[in-house]
Amino acid sequence: MAGEGRYGLHAEVVYFDTEDGRQTLPERLALISGANPSWGDVTGKPESFPPAGHSHTVEDVTGLQAALDGKQPSGNYATTDTVDAVAGRVTALENAEPEITRSEFSALEARIAALESALEEPTE
Repeated sequence: MAGEGRYGLHAEVVYFDTEDGRQTLPERLALISGANPSWGDVTGKPESFPPAGHSHTVEDVTGLQAALDGKQPSGNYATTDTVDAVAGRVTALENAEPEITRSEFSALEARIAALESALEEPTE
């Protein structure tokens, strides 16, 4: 096919101009191989550490709005343990022999109403 061929780069003609003078690619790689750069060699760093405080909008973080949209709104919610405990009491009362008294039923009804009321109160 036209345009096919072998390509290569002669590393001796790639130079780096440094404070120490001009270096070829192999020379430069030999000098930096496994070495830690000095603080002065690091570019693009902030003037001081820690960097100045800053903030970002929700739009600055990819996917954040979609993740937030999938969350449950804040509020006062019963824990799983509370719901399980109430369900257990209701089941026990339904299966009770003999049937519960009117006062026991009223007490249970009041506890359930108090729980529902607490869950409806918004928290901030």
